[in-house]
Amino acid sequence: MTMAANSSALSGGCSIEGAGVTDIKTRVAHPESNGRLERLHRTHREEGLTEEDLANYYRALEGMTRWSHYYNYKRPHSALNYLRPVDYYRGNPVARLAEREQKLVQALEARKAYWEAHSDVKERGNSH
Repeated sequence: MTMAANSSALSGGCSIEGAGVTDIKTRVAHPESNGRLERLHRTHREEGLTEEDLANYYRALEGMTRWSHYYNYKRPHSALNYLRPVDYYRGNPVARLAEREQKLVQALEARKAYWEAHSDVKERGNSH
């Protein structure tokens, strides 16, 4: 279905008023009025879709589906303390952050133990 056909189908009989949704018109490419969506579009352009994905409608749809899954289930987001949206919104973000902190402490302890066990290597390197 083309964009024009899709738009006419929506205006021909589908209504968002019945769903309790308010349709607010925003200016195109205007982050001040629609910043979150504009940022998502930018991320799609930068990370998501390739030129091959945009070759035709079905490839673009497949690419968007694939990328949306990655974006929500695999990609950490800085705005969510580098958690994935699925962990943040459906999981327990406090528990995930505590788990990460514990892993960082364990890694630091393992590095300290490694360098203490290999301190003779550092000393030999400094004696030259």
